[in-house]
Amino acid sequence: MRELIARALRDTGLSERFQIEGTSCLGGCNRRCRISVANPWRWSWLLADLHPEDGVEDIVGFLREWEGAEHGLIPKEERSAWLVSHAVGRLPPLLSVIPDAETREG
Repeated sequence: MRELIARALRDTGLSERFQIEGTSCLGGCNRRCRISVANPWRWSWLLADLHPEDGVEDIVGFLREWEGAEHGLIPKEERSAWLVSHAVGRLPPLLSVIPDAETREG
């Protein structure tokens, strides 16, 4: 599935903005074929029960939604049925914008 997603990212011009890395385990063995989408300044998502043969377009669509959403948090009412059915969880950003020295002193 990793190669299918990488190809789709190249074909859609998203490969410059997303990096794909493999891992041996994301846990949740009962929910096969999982991916995580993370950025320290944006909400991270864990998606599961993906299907390599028909889910790549949906994954690319999700990446576009995630990228366009403020801080990566897609409002509940704007989430696609696909996202609702595949989202296992989300995590808040690990980092926040730190004001520069002038702002902190003032």
